[in-house]
Formats: sequence, structure tokens, C-alpha cells
Amino acid sequence: MTRSLEVLLDSLIDYAGLFPPAALDMTAAVTHYARYRTGPRRSLLGHFICPATRLESFEAAAAAHLNPETRPTAEGGPETAPWTLSLLPRGGADTALLLRSLTEDLDALAALERRRQGRVRGRALEMRLPPSIVAGEPAEPLLEGTAKLLEGTGIRRVFFEVAPETPHLDRLFVRLARGGTNRAPAVKIRTGGVEAAAFPSPEAVAGFLIAARKAKLAFKATAGLHHPLRRFDAGLETTMHGFLNLFVGAVLLAGNKLDGGELVELLADENPEAFRFTGEDLGWHGRRASVAEIVAARRDFSVSYGSCSFTEPIEDLETLGLLQP
Repeated sequence: MTRSLEVLLDSLIDYAGLFPPAALDMTAAVTHYARYRTGPRRSLLGHFICPATRLESFEAAAAAHLNPETRPTAEGGPETAPWTLSLLPRGGADTALLLRSLTEDLDALAALERRRQGRVRGRALEMRLPPSIVAGEPAEPLLEGTAKLLEGTGIRRVFFEVAPETPHLDRLFVRLARGGTNRAPAVKIRTGGVEAAAFPSPEAVAGFLIAARKAKLAFKATAGLHHPLRRFDAGLETTMHGFLNLFVGAVLLAGNKLDGGELVELLADENPEAFRFTGEDLGWHGRRASVAEIVAARRDFSVSYGSCSFTEPIEDLETLGLLQP
């Protein structure tokens, strides 16, 4: 694997095995994640995505892996490093309801962390932005209330899911950015689903990325990104987005290497020959980003994506010759 591809893929895939189309039961999802954590492709693996309502079943299924007697070593190897969760709180239709349920969900997470004494840590939250905020309710109470609840926790990012087709998305993201505290909010885009209508157009995805970048909001993606490059899926009878398209585009956008029209073109590109990865940089049709620029973009802008399959993206990368089997 070249250095540019290595840093682009580092911890890129948050494992969402509990969700469709895989929809595994908790025991199977936990077993898979435990295997991936120690496997040869573990550098690509991010957090385990878990609904707050299923923390109890998660703990039961993962008990053998979360034994407090197996503490992290100084070396922090894959077998002993803490399990990290991206938690899906229940959310709420408005600020008051969301903060009330979030308080309970974070209490449940904290109790789990105490019981397991460092073997599991919450690192991110993912929840829908309340419709009241989208409709114009001030964002400050939500963001300030969320930040206060997160004081003293290990949560590093809060991703608010927003539909890319939302009217005046750029204004909404500016409101979120201005309402932030020392814990800047982030946003989440749904790039697919189990039916054709769930897949936004390249133009809609590009608009989301551009609005997030202008507002200086980091983002993550979820759903429909099983394959590296954009491709037609006969089963769904639609064209699915590619995770290389999305994250190469985000890196180049973060470095001001392309405009909106070029970003749409990149997101729609199905030609593997258009993308290049070397020891020094990545590129698409002559636009390049250095390894240092990729690292900065992944840290500050294009964080990760959720996938119910960890093996399928890797198998496709191997087929393309970007990873050695």
C-alpha cells in the first residue's frame, strides 16, 4: 500500500454490522469486529457503531473482550487496546427532548465504561439534527447543552445528520458553526440505503461537502459506500457512490484543489485510472494532495464513514490492485 493511500484509509471505516443490509445480530457483529481488530487490515478499522438502546446487549456479547482484567498494555497492541464506540443516541424532535434523552444515554455509556474499567470508550456521537433546528430554531442551546453534557467524557466528536437536499444547507451549517463551543459540532451525510431513492446525486453530495467546508465543519458519511468507486448496482437499480470518490474529493476540496463542478465530476467518476496514489501524494486528473495535506484533511474535515461490511471494501481495493491480497 502506498503512503498516500495508507493515510487516506487510516481508521476510515466505522463498523456498522448491526445495520442493513447486513443487519447482523449483536453477537455476530461483535465477533466480526473483534476479529477485524486483530486482523491484517486493522489499520482501516474505526469505531464500533452502537445504538444507545443496545448498550446492554453489546456488553453481554462483548464481555469476554471487555474483561477489566485484560488491561491495555503500554504498547497498546490491537488485542489489548480499548474498544471504541460511536454511539447513536435516541435523539429528539427538538432541543429539550434531545438533551433529556442524551443525558440518559450518556449516563448508560458512563456506567458501561466504569464497569469495564478502560476496556471500552465512547469516542463519538451520531444523531439526527432536530427538525426544529433545521426549521430555524436557534442552534446555540442545543450545542451548548450538548457540550456541557460531554464535559469529562471521552467523546471527541458529535455528528449531526443532515439530509444533503435540505434547503439553504449552507446557511444551516453556518448557524451550527457559529453556535459551537470549544467542542465544535460536526455533520453527517447519508450517501445511500437499501433502496434507490436513498442515494443522493453527485450534485447533492458535492453541495453538502462544499457547505461543510465553507462553514469549517468536519463530516462523516454513512450507508451505500461498500465499493471504492462509483458503480451501478443491478440489485438496487441505481448507481452507488464510491468511498474513494468521496474521500479523495474531500481531500482535494479541503486543499482548494478543485471547484464545485470538478468535485461533481470526481464524485461521478467510475474510471479507476483517473485516481492515483503514490508515496508522496494522491491525485485525480492532475489535481494532487500531498501526504501532509491528506493527514490534515482526514483530521479536520473528512473523518470516516460507516459501513455494515468491513471486508467488501477491502476485497474491492484488492481487486483494483491498490491493496495486496
